[in-house]
Amino acid sequence: MLKKFCPWLGCNEIIPASAQYCEKHTRMAAEREAQRQARYDQSTRLTRDKKYHDFYLSPEWEKVRAYVMARYKGICVYSYVIQSKIAPAKEVHHIIPIRDDWSRRFDVDNLIPLSAAVHGQVEARYRQDKEKAQAELFGVLQEWKRRFN
Repeated sequence: MLKKFCPWLGCNEIIPASAQYCEKHTRMAAEREAQRQARYDQSTRLTRDKKYHDFYLSPEWEKVRAYVMARYKGICVYSYVIQSKIAPAKEVHHIIPIRDDWSRRFDVDNLIPLSAAVHGQVEARYRQDKEKAQAELFGVLQEWKRRFN
């Protein structure tokens, strides 16, 4: 098994290459991330983005999200159609963001289940060329429907 040093500054613990940190620093990293999220919630999400934050906590969104996940069998549609692999979906992404069109927040034809990795890639592509990324995602949904409907 390949080994490496824990990358935490000053730690000399040898860990499996597949691990991010040693056991001690994994807990510390999780605590640090929780604190960072709490600060972000207080400074940004609950002030500037309160409307959107509240939406994503609503029972209506939870129902629509669950429906979309079930509709696509919990699979990342992008990974399946574009990469020909099965990956579990973790996110339900609004192709046209709710900031751009609030009226489409519950439109199931505007929602696509994505893995966490693909969701991060999609968000990065939105910052480069949103219209092109949106067109591709709508095309991915059409291809899924063509194959399975």
